[in-house]
Amino acid sequence: MSVGAIVAIEGPSAAGKSAVSLAAGALSGGATLPEAYVRLGRRVPLEYRSSPELVRIERRLLREDVRRWRQARDLARQGRTVYLDTGVFGTLTYTWGLVELGRARPVALSAIGGSVDRALRSGRLGLPDRIAFIDTPPSVRRRRARQSPEGHPARLDELHARVGELERVLWSDRWGPLLGSRLVRIDGRESVARIARRLARIGSLPRTRTARTGGGSDRHLLLALLRSLPRSRGRDGGAASGQPLCGVSDLGAAPR
Repeated sequence: MSVGAIVAIEGPSAAGKSAVSLAAGALSGGATLPEAYVRLGRRVPLEYRSSPELVRIERRLLREDVRRWRQARDLARQGRTVYLDTGVFGTLTYTWGLVELGRARPVALSAIGGSVDRALRSGRLGLPDRIAFIDTPPSVRRRRARQSPEGHPARLDELHARVGELERVLWSDRWGPLLGSRLVRIDGRESVARIARRLARIGSLPRTRTARTGGGSDRHLLLALLRSLPRSRGRDGGAASGQPLCGVSDLGAAPR
């Protein structure tokens, strides 16, 4: 039996990830795994009063992402194409965005970066075969957020929008060149049906070479993505913007 592909659907909040990932799974006969927040019954508080509290929240979501990744691999081994509604780096990129905006201390990013690093090195997280970034203009995202009764709390819409713009630049300018053909940009203004058809085609493409060769190259690429994430100057001073993320080991270090 051939191994199915894992396709991560990325994009800012209210970009349309949930709708298109569900539609793509139904169209292709594959499986769609909701984001960690939804899988936990939306019971995780998304508001915090301190950086330590933020770290606890993001680590809870990360633990669910580890379970999602394990389930995605199991389904792929059964020959299913798997669509992840939000990939497994959401906790990392969102925390980075909060630090960029001065809404969290750099120590929070170091803590989450270290947790992601350990999960990557132990094989509990991995790199999807394809990553589809749903690039949706802010005006469209704001409209969709107002129309989504089951989304994130409305009072957080503006913050999510600001972080989303930072994440968009991260994926296009910093991670895009590293990911190469794995990363596909999709215009989020298109209809759900049209995007779903494109995602179904993406899911049927041959799996990437590194994914077929034991994952060693994948692991190094994942760690390169992690190390390329800049650590910004937060309200407490922190590190200067552009410096690599702290809490992440060198590529040559032994897995922990």
